[in-house]
Amino acid sequence: IACVNTDWWHDGRLVEITFQYMELYSIIPANIGDLDRLQIIRLTGNQLKGEIPNSILNLPNIQVLKLNSNSLIGNIPDSIGLLIDLDTLWLNNNQLSGGIPQRIFSLDGLQDLRLDNNDLDGSISENLGDLSSIQYLRLDNNNLSGGIPQSIGNLINLRRLYLLNNNLSDQIPESICTIYANNENFRSY
Repeated sequence: IACVNTDWWHDGRLVEITFQYMELYSIIPANIGDLDRLQIIRLTGNQLKGEIPNSILNLPNIQVLKLNSNSLIGNIPDSIGLLIDLDTLWLNNNQLSGGIPQRIFSLDGLQDLRLDNNDLDGSISENLGDLSSIQYLRLDNNNLSGGIPQSIGNLINLRRLYLLNNNLSDQIPESICTIYANNENFRSY
């Protein structure tokens, strides 16, 4: 089996790593950030363990980061929020704990965020509404508490929202019903 795809290279530099469902038993190398031209990392459905390395911050061009369906532990590194080109972040189906890093909510180009099926706790930040491009948001099956932020009404591109099986309290904010009214490009048929 060929492990190298010619589409993974651009100008002699590695831009994509895709090893999905290959039964890899390992940690994510601490020096993965040395591959500074990477745009796509897909390591879905392996047996990766350990923590997400902080060197992920050294991947300024990363657009797709899929580390889901592994056995990753620890907190989500705050540095993930500095990856400004990120449009897809899948960390779901792991054993990640702690809160959702505040910096994630500054990723205004993020379209698909999946943090479901982990052990995340704490509240959902009011800054959730800053994810102006978000279309798919999965925070279900965690230990999140508190209320759903009013700013959810700012998510005018939202298509799917999953918050079930958490410890959320309070009422559903009325702002969720105004998402389409706040979208000047929305047309009803």
